[in-house]
Amino acid sequence: MTRNSFPIIFIIVLLLLFSFPAMVNSAGHISEKKVIRVAIDRDLPPFSYINGGGQLEGYLVDLANAIENETSLKIYFIPLPWYQAIDSLRFNQADAVMGMKYTAKRDEEFDFSEPFFTMSEVLIVPKKNESVQNLADLRYRVVAVSENQVAKDILKDVRRVEMNIAMNHSNALQLLELNRAEAFLGNKWTTQFLLNQSGTSNRYRVVDDLIQPADYSLAVQNGNEQLLQEFNRGLTNLKAKGIYDEIYGKWFGKNMAAVISRLKFVIYLLAGTVFTSGLILFIGIMKHLRLIANSNAFKEQILNSVHGGIMTIDRNGWITSMNQRALSILNISETPLNITQLLHRSNPFQKIWESIKEKSEGKCTPETLYADVMKNGEVEISPDDESRIIYYDVGPLYSASGEPTGTLFTFLDRTEEKRMQLQLATQEKMRALGQLVAGIAHELRNPLTAIKTFTELLPVKYHNSSFQEAFITHVPKEINRLNEIVESLLDYSRPKYPKKEIFDLKELIHSIIPLMEATFKKKEITYTQWIQPDCYLYADPHQLKQVFLNLLLNAIDAMERSTIKHLTMEASIKNERIEIVITDSGCGISKDIAKKIFEPFFTRKKHGVGLGLTVSYQLVKENEGSVEVVSIPNKKTSFILRFPLAKKQDIHPSIETYGVKKHDNDRRVVTS
Repeated sequence: MTRNSFPIIFIIVLLLLFSFPAMVNSAGHISEKKVIRVAIDRDLPPFSYINGGGQLEGYLVDLANAIENETSLKIYFIPLPWYQAIDSLRFNQADAVMGMKYTAKRDEEFDFSEPFFTMSEVLIVPKKNESVQNLADLRYRVVAVSENQVAKDILKDVRRVEMNIAMNHSNALQLLELNRAEAFLGNKWTTQFLLNQSGTSNRYRVVDDLIQPADYSLAVQNGNEQLLQEFNRGLTNLKAKGIYDEIYGKWFGKNMAAVISRLKFVIYLLAGTVFTSGLILFIGIMKHLRLIANSNAFKEQILNSVHGGIMTIDRNGWITSMNQRALSILNISETPLNITQLLHRSNPFQKIWESIKEKSEGKCTPETLYADVMKNGEVEISPDDESRIIYYDVGPLYSASGEPTGTLFTFLDRTEEKRMQLQLATQEKMRALGQLVAGIAHELRNPLTAIKTFTELLPVKYHNSSFQEAFITHVPKEINRLNEIVESLLDYSRPKYPKKEIFDLKELIHSIIPLMEATFKKKEITYTQWIQPDCYLYADPHQLKQVFLNLLLNAIDAMERSTIKHLTMEASIKNERIEIVITDSGCGISKDIAKKIFEPFFTRKKHGVGLGLTVSYQLVKENEGSVEVVSIPNKKTSFILRFPLAKKQDIHPSIETYGVKKHDNDRRVVTS
């Protein structure tokens, strides 16, 4: 060694000394990669298989290599037949098995990583075999399967099936090709790969391709948590970076990764839409519930503020609502469940129910109330010393479609109203009595004055022949007038108990008109009548005859100065009542006078007493009728009488008509 080469050697030594720690660190870094032995199925394309060049490749191989790059693991593959791969892990000849199906039984023996593939089994048969449509049709048939526990587990539930077991999927498909099996059962992707590779896919048909989908993972021995954690970390990184989707797309279709990505997007979009729709629906429901609650509160406030009691029941007799006023009127503290409970708790309702049953002739029940016609009435209740008058009204409830849904009860406590009516009636009687007394005094004063005058002149003019003649003429006349007034008062005040019977109104009117025909002709009055058939009344015919005669005579007097004299009488049936209308074309009555015509001693006639309409009004009332006056001054006046229609079941064919034989028609005209 020359002196000139020494510096060069010295520099090389220094470089080696300084570079040694870096080499050590580099070696240390390399030593951090932990080598693991991974057993893998060598006959499971496209997952893992030996290619034509003798190299191991497939989806599982690429996935394991990618995980190796993301972790501290160095993976050493051990390609084996599937059953040997499992045994190698079981006997500690391998650290893991790549691509093992997760089952509960295997979970007892091994630990599994997060799943990285979901795979299902597929059943294929030759196209000419039309008899196999599902797994159940495999009974008494031979099925080719690989040495795989998955296929065996599926077929063990099919009765009397025979399995022809091959070493792998390729050999099992060859059994089907050689007619040594009638069907094949294996994993979907491997079957598709092998059929496409052999060009025989058009000779077979898929019967079912979604048989028992299951997750596939990395399996390790129980307790090897460190290896599982590192593997799962690498798998998570691959998915986050999109490498997992690229590997998947490489082996199962170029667009598979995009399809999965779009599918995820659609799933997330659907989930978001469902969540948003659910949220909107929830908000809408809550808003609707608030509206219903507010509406119910509003209705309850209205119901509790009305003066009358209100109760509703359904078609089965269950009480659906009752306001506070109804509770008070029926003398109960809380709403009962049904009508039966209400009858036991409420004495007022017992009285009301008895009245309802009486009106329905005992046929009414809580379950048939909704089908009955509307009923109403009054009952008197005496819970304590003070009696109460309760008015009730019962009617059906209907749905929006018009179907009966239940019954509506309304109750009114009319005790105070009746008391006020009684007080007003007493006051009216006192006023009428005062008016009657004043009328009597006025009517009696005129004839008494005349009689007094003649009596006072009697001593002076007793022998005067003119006086005697005037006395004989006027005094008896005034006495008769006094007698007429007294008789009218007796008729007005004497109780008249009607002798009621069922009769045909048409026949009664036909018996009256002949009495009036001469007057009609004399007064040049055109009389027209129309009587609806079957107008049967339950009343006193003699009293009604007196009423009709009085009204007809008043009508004749009212037309005294009319140029057109037309008198009509019509009778028809309206709302279960008979309506009789007597109309004249006379001078009419003003509203002020119409209010007084039924008062005693009120008259516009020169020689009238003023008790005719008063007596007629009383007779109508005693026969449960009503009178209404409708008048147009200087044109016409109508007296409208209404009486209850006799019940059809009470009308017997043998009922005699009143006084005359029947006519063939209901229309009659009498002219002058």
